[in-house]
Parts: sequence; structure tokens; C-alpha cells
Amino acid sequence: MAKIGVLGGTFDPVHMAHLAIAERAREQFGLARVLFVPAWMAPHKPADGGTACRADHRMAMLRLAIEGNPAFEIDPCELARGGTSYTIDTLLHLRGRLGAATELVLLIGADNYLIFRSWRAADDILRLCTVAVYDRPGSPVTTIEKGFVRIDGPAFGLASSWIRSRMAAGASIRYLVPDRVAQYIAAHRLYNSS
Repeated sequence: MAKIGVLGGTFDPVHMAHLAIAERAREQFGLARVLFVPAWMAPHKPADGGTACRADHRMAMLRLAIEGNPAFEIDPCELARGGTSYTIDTLLHLRGRLGAATELVLLIGADNYLIFRSWRAADDILRLCTVAVYDRPGSPVTTIEKGFVRIDGPAFGLASSWIRSRMAAGASIRYLVPDRVAQYIAAHRLYNSS
């Protein structure tokens, strides 16, 4: 049975913590692939969906970030679907596309674990996949409930919103995002960069 990881997010922009967490989960759980699923509009973000740049830019940055890692892929199903991106819809799509013989492992941060029960069809999500939780500073999770597993490794305090605020202030994002992503951001003048 193949095991596939699923990492959703706005990826606005994709950063080094996204990549490190995906790679750690791939190793820890023996994942054949990790699918990065960019959201059209995240349900727990502000009314604008929490995105600062268009979907085509977010997809381009994600492509650049995962290039060279054959275990990393992008599934644009949420962008194609449009509207609010609910995890249950994505998992049902993936189950239909990949078949019942594929085990899905959903990767979420501790911040999302703390609000997981507010997610649409939370119990159905747990029936469709294993939910793997990675630590996030400011979201302490000392124990996790049955049906969840923990991703071992350090807690990354890196957030796309923080990177955007650094860019708006004219600060460096070197070593926070892959070099090719930083070059793309500069070339397209995203996040008020110059």
C-alpha cells in the first residue's frame, strides 16, 4: 500500500519550514510522495482568504520550491475547484483519484490541531486519513488524541505572514525561502518588494 502525504496551505509564499516539515514527514512515515495542495481560500483565514498574491504566483513559487525533489508534487485541485478550500473535499477528491489502496497522511500544524474539531466534517477526515501534527511555537500541544500522530522534529516558527511583513518593511528573506522563490518574488515585485 502506497502512503501519500498531503500538505495544504496558502503557500503565500512557500518557505523553508513547509519544505522541511514535508521532508521530515516523508522520512518518518515512509511516504512515497508528498502532495502540496495550495488553497484557493482557506476557511480559517481572514475574509479575503488570507492570500496576498494571486494563485498563479503562488503556484509558480511552489513549483520552484519543490523542483529537484522527485517525492514532492503539487495537486492544484483546490485552485481548480475555487471557493473556500475545505480539507474534506480535497481528501475525497484524492481518495477518488488515488483509490482505496493508497493511505493518505494529512500534515497539519499544532495551531490547526487545536482547532481541528471546528473543521468541516472533522470525523470524516479522521476516517479518510491519518492526521500527522507538527509542532508550532505558540501552539503548545502536550498530548494528542487518538487518531492523530506526531511528526518528530523541531518546531518551526516561520510563517508566510511574517515573511510578507519583512518584505513590506524591506528586510531580507534570505534563508527563509528557497533562493529561486526569492528571485521570483523580486522579479514579479510581490509583497511590496523592490
